[in-house]
Amino acid sequence: MADSPSLNEMLPAYAKAFAGKSRVPFQIPHPELLDIKKLDGSVASLSIVDSYLSGLYKDKASLTHKDISMVSMLAGAYIGQTIIGISKKGHQWILLTEYAKKHPTTKRTEPESVYTEYVLTNKAESLSMPINQIAHYLDSGKIFNAKDYALDQLK
Repeated sequence: MADSPSLNEMLPAYAKAFAGKSRVPFQIPHPELLDIKKLDGSVASLSIVDSYLSGLYKDKASLTHKDISMVSMLAGAYIGQTIIGISKKGHQWILLTEYAKKHPTTKRTEPESVYTEYVLTNKAESLSMPINQIAHYLDSGKIFNAKDYALDQLK
């Protein structure tokens, strides 16, 4: 049995797939709403992500749980990789369970899931959850703006 990919291999691959730079065995819902030519890893490109997510939310009734999961993972990975690529604060992906081992006072406020297990941290060891933010938005309409989120992480 082959080793499973590491977190730092898997999430960049998801980000590439979201940006149309690699193939995955599934398709995101409503790809016509996503202008992948403008997904260049810049903070400005996150406005394209916001537009796509807004379009999906408007058609929320047609989204399955699997659609929300796929979009959350792929778009969340893209947002996280954008932050990592620009950050001067040493952002990196980490599993929340690993982060909690170093920070025993960390309390999980969300149920354990793929949305909450893959998180970003930085040299100051602050924590953020772009995948979870998208899942919340698509599921409940909780306000989320990818560009503002990234800019806040980069401060």
